Amino acid sequence: MPPSIWSRISPICALAPTTVFSILLIAYHKTKFVGHAAVWVENSRDSVAIIVQIVATIFGFCQSYMLCSLINYATRIHLVGRTAKLDTLGLYTALSIPRVDTSLSASKTLLTGVLLIFTHLLSAIWAGAITPLTTTQQSGSGNISIPAYPNGVQPNWSYEYETGLVNLNCQHTNSVSNCAVFDLSGGLIDSLRTATSPVGPRLHAKLDNATWTYSGRSYGVGSSQGLAAVLDNSTDPYTAYSYLENGYLTEVSCEYNTSTNWTLDDSGYGMSTTVIYTAKGSLPQVTANSSVPYYVTVDDDELHAVAWTAASFAKKQGSIAIAAIGRYLPLNQTQCSVTFSPTQFYVAVNNTMMTIVVTPQGQIEDFESTGTLVDYMMASFGLLSRISPNVVVSTIGNAIGNNKNNYNLTYPGLNATTALPLRAMEASFAAVLDDLLLGEAAAQLFLARVNSTVDVTKDFEAIQFGSLRYIILALVTNSVLAIILLLEGIRTRLWRDLPSFNPTKIKDVVAASFSAITRSRSLHPHSQAGGGDDEALLSRLGVKLDDENATLDIMVNGATARGTSHVASWRNVTSEEENDIEDSTQHTAYQDEADIPLVRMA
Repeated sequence: MPPSIWSRISPICALAPTTVFSILLIAYHKTKFVGHAAVWVENSRDSVAIIVQIVATIFGFCQSYMLCSLINYATRIHLVGRTAKLDTLGLYTALSIPRVDTSLSASKTLLTGVLLIFTHLLSAIWAGAITPLTTTQQSGSGNISIPAYPNGVQPNWSYEYETGLVNLNCQHTNSVSNCAVFDLSGGLIDSLRTATSPVGPRLHAKLDNATWTYSGRSYGVGSSQGLAAVLDNSTDPYTAYSYLENGYLTEVSCEYNTSTNWTLDDSGYGMSTTVIYTAKGSLPQVTANSSVPYYVTVDDDELHAVAWTAASFAKKQGSIAIAAIGRYLPLNQTQCSVTFSPTQFYVAVNNTMMTIVVTPQGQIEDFESTGTLVDYMMASFGLLSRISPNVVVSTIGNAIGNNKNNYNLTYPGLNATTALPLRAMEASFAAVLDDLLLGEAAAQLFLARVNSTVDVTKDFEAIQFGSLRYIILALVTNSVLAIILLLEGIRTRLWRDLPSFNPTKIKDVVAASFSAITRSRSLHPHSQAGGGDDEALLSRLGVKLDDENATLDIMVNGATARGTSHVASWRNVTSEEENDIEDSTQHTAYQDEADIPLVRMA
């Protein structure tokens, strides 16, 4: 009976689903899935691994079945009318049913091993191509409040504080203060100290909420984190979000000015253990009453102190002058110019890492036209020096000295007495001004309630199927198999001449052996076999393994064709041998006519 249509097209059917799926994977490899499915994948890695393994095994089996079927079909067609050695036939069988047959020669055994490994690799490739990977999906969703300055800012402490007339009107709630220079001076001093990081971007806590950390400069923006929530109707979990915010890009440039008249002079006053110095003078390009003198108290035995003054001038510019004595003398006669450039910033917030990264995008029109914000920031910076102690050591002097060490580690090779102190001061002052701007922004948003809203882009938890390199590998592998299938189908005209005999099936082998016998003689001396009775006869066949005698018996309703594994050919039992069978020492005496052997191994 010729093979059925199903058996001939089964390799095509086996490769069809893998072909379709590999094409879909490459077509939709950029597609990301968000929502509860992504959460389930993230939280159920063990279940996902089992599902992936099952699906990969099924797809690998389909490809292995197709490949081994082609080998089997090609072998069967090739063997028609040819004589093959048993070793070669064993190789064909091992390749058709992938397994390692150690009874073959070494080269043939190696070949069967290679094919077996390859069929297992097919499943591994599919596992890499369909394993869900955790990623993010950006989507413009929601908005957030940011500080606004429609009318500038009003100082909450009087500039007359510097002349001794205290007039404070400070408020602070939940670590947010509208007088950052007073209430958050510890954090400002810490920024002086750690402005430069020798090991990558500077990591520093947000002044009003230490659970959030800036990576790099804050530039005075990003105050909304911890103070304002993202407003959105979506309930899908998101890991990060980003938005645009306007602020000032603060740049500080310092140099030595030996003609400066900002100095620290002994006032002639003091007690037995302290000396009072007067920090006095003026700033270039700044009105005289903007730099008022103040007193600095130092230890009588340790005359170490740092004092500066600061003020704004022109438009979005400021000036700083520093005077120092004792161990801080490298900072003396230093003058710094400050520029506030209106800039749009990209604020990226990571909810998982609790970090904020701010990146300048480009200059914009000034968002605070009154200039009071810059005035207030420079005045606050000057006030930080007034309220910092100098009795034995200078708090701000030590902080700048620490940052000088950090700067030297980060940028080695600078002149230790000239360039290094100046560059370290520039970094320290910029960090403090960033924090002062950030403190005022938080107060404007949280205390004054003057804000605007901007759109937010969220990064949702998402999954996508497979790594691209494994998706491509799965597609290429499947394409190669499809080409082989196509060429072989054309060559064999869809396996039209495929014989029904299959050497991999023990049923076919046994039936073929028995049919060869029955073509020349009957099953029993008194009956005739042939023609249409073959199928009925074959349906009554059975086999029996005699391990003790190393024989395989072919049984037909009790009749036995017995052979030993040590002989290589069959021959018919003659009539004369039947008559003498009981006297033969090679066989067992048969008690019944049905026990007469059909064949004898020669």
